[in-house]
Amino acid sequence: MITRGPSSLRIVKAALAEADVQPDPAWSDSFSLAEKNGAAYRVWETASTYEGHPVRLIVVESSALDQRKGKTLEKERVKDVN
Repeated sequence: MITRGPSSLRIVKAALAEADVQPDPAWSDSFSLAEKNGAAYRVWETASTYEGHPVRLIVVESSALDQRKGKTLEKERVKDVN
């Protein structure tokens, strides 16, 4: 079964934090699911346990999400300056 883990789970928070510090070779090569102008994705895999059960965690990074986060951070920076 594959499911999206809510960011409120400790194992999800830990996986995201760990993924942030992984060097590029640990991530998959970028790929796109659309033929033209689609977002680029890459994945990183790790393992953990959830309530005593072993689970595989796959972190997916999206170039489209990175762009939206960048815009949000820029808006916050402008708001802080004013």
